[in-house]
Amino acid sequence: MTNRTPGFVQRFSHEGVIARLQKRIADSRELTSRAYDASFFDRRPCSDCRGRRLSARAREVRIGDVRFADVLGADLEALPDILSTIDGPVAAPILQRLKRLLSRLNEMGLGYLTVDRPVTTLSGGEYQRLKIADHLDSPLSGLIYVVDEPSSGLHAAEAPTLYRTLRGIVGNGNTMVLVDHSEHAMAIADHVVELGPGGGASGGRVCWTGSRSSYTGVYGATSRPQRPLRPVGDDHPTFEVIAPHRDAARPCP
Repeated sequence: MTNRTPGFVQRFSHEGVIARLQKRIADSRELTSRAYDASFFDRRPCSDCRGRRLSARAREVRIGDVRFADVLGADLEALPDILSTIDGPVAAPILQRLKRLLSRLNEMGLGYLTVDRPVTTLSGGEYQRLKIADHLDSPLSGLIYVVDEPSSGLHAAEAPTLYRTLRGIVGNGNTMVLVDHSEHAMAIADHVVELGPGGGASGGRVCWTGSRSSYTGVYGATSRPQRPLRPVGDDHPTFEVIAPHRDAARPCP
């Protein structure tokens, strides 16, 4: 490139469009152009490993009679049976912690998740429950945990088990601030603080505070207000769910 000024020559090299886009995508800062940069990329499973993200050598590894690639594709509920085939003094302490962690994850209703499930595809409630299960095995005490609606996306029948598990964190000598409005949260609470009286700009004020046994709010002695159901006619629009993915919908127990 030659500058307009006579006698001045400027030379430079360019890293290339692909390398530049890859660098911008990997930038940890929240750049406003990230969405535009990502539009030039497309995710496709590798034709060699079929999306397992394992080398040819790793795909040949077996745990008992099960291939390592199949272990990564197994759900958390089936994983304890696979781990039971492993034996040896080196693996014993690792297996012990893994089995405790898997037991808690299954109790929290996460048994349908697969080992190779990308973290970016998890919902907020799923990711929060994963972190809670990990902290339950922590030897640390004297910590303060702030948990926001841990039962989000969880079936109502599985919620009581989750909240009993949360109580275990407090039993280890920690304090938990639970931001929730369910009866299950009330059942494990030592102290209740009700904020309101409305939501958004209409809330944020302490309306009531005290022990769980003396609480008389909508989740206490006073019955919860019921909204009348709207009648549905024959001409009401409907929709049909066809072949739902197991990560998006599960049958009721």
